[in-house]
Amino acid sequence: MVNQKGGYFKIGFTQKDMYNRIDAKRRDEAFESDSHATIMYLQSKANFETNFYCRFSTDKKDRLANIFWRDSHFLFEYQCFGDVLVFDNTYKTNAYAKPLVLFIGVNNHRATCVFGVMLLSDETVQSYRWVLNTLMNSMGHKHPISILTDGDEAMRQAIDKIFPNSRHMICGWHVSKNASTHLHKDEKKSPFRYLLYKKISEDEVEELWKEMLEQHGLEENDWMSRMYKKKHRWAEAYFKGHFFAGMRTTQRCEGMNNYMKDYVYNYEKLFEFIPQIDRALMWLRIISLVTNTYLSVRVRSF
Repeated sequence: MVNQKGGYFKIGFTQKDMYNRIDAKRRDEAFESDSHATIMYLQSKANFETNFYCRFSTDKKDRLANIFWRDSHFLFEYQCFGDVLVFDNTYKTNAYAKPLVLFIGVNNHRATCVFGVMLLSDETVQSYRWVLNTLMNSMGHKHPISILTDGDEAMRQAIDKIFPNSRHMICGWHVSKNASTHLHKDEKKSPFRYLLYKKISEDEVEELWKEMLEQHGLEENDWMSRMYKKKHRWAEAYFKGHFFAGMRTTQRCEGMNNYMKDYVYNYEKLFEFIPQIDRALMWLRIISLVTNTYLSVRVRSF
């Protein structure tokens, strides 16, 4: 090419550009093959299980984007225990950096149960709206009474659109952590955490908030202004009479993340990654079944 054009500067790209282009092309071809194998795997599960549900979307380049699936056991548990829905952003351990998100809840033995699994192409409002709509279609349009998340803004907008009548709470641990980052001093954090966890009236919240701003000079604090606008999503006073199954944080999601990492750590390709997720959930189901059986026997013995 250099000989034909009469110099490097006349080609229009460098040798590194060429190798980057070739590498990107190879990765696209590998992704297409991987995506096809993944879809075939999920379709084969649907062929053997009547109530298995799977949907996926594609991007502007007609490549695999979002994936959602759930089996008949997930459906049964959601119908029984889907009044409270918990989910948050998780890790990106696959080769394409797709966030893995689990929809989870709690059963009558206070054990964690899973309602569905999704892999997202990105963490935008559009992606969250797509997957929440898909979840509802798969569950017979049963909406949760309450939702608990980590407070992601894109997630919040999607929830407000798809579940306008559900009570949405932001994880108390995440709010407390952000308070430590933005308020720094303990004398400022203590009154904020009092509002976060104390069961007081809404009028008391207003009084204490005004007093806190004046006492610590926080009137111009941007973070405090933003938190005040969404106080009904984190202050304990606004959740009286609302059912959250005893949960105040997304700690169960963190526990599920740690559990899943042991199964998917060495598997990056989607056609390897997704079967490992299914295997992990199968073992979790077995453990839960044994535990529930043991508890039921103990109750009957008393």
